[in-house]
Amino acid sequence: MVRTLVDDIMDYETGEMSEAQLKKFFQKLVDTGQAWKLQGSYGRTASAMLNAGFIKFPKKKTYDYYGNPIPMRKKVQTKLKGGKK
Repeated sequence: MVRTLVDDIMDYETGEMSEAQLKKFFQKLVDTGQAWKLQGSYGRTASAMLNAGFIKFPKKKTYDYYGNPIPMRKKVQTKLKGGKK
């Protein structure tokens, strides 16, 4: 069975994700830019996870809800959490 974004959101909202699944889910949201297009709490959580180094910035250019570019992994300084390593 192929999981959809809705499946993942429902698992997240009901607390049915393991820590590994949570990181994978938010990495996918950041990589696709969806983290900043969904409800605000998703973007805030993604930002907190980026700052903590749990997930990385996207590899490809993505944009937030307002069309602002999200920094790409290769352009983020290596000393910043979530940057290239």
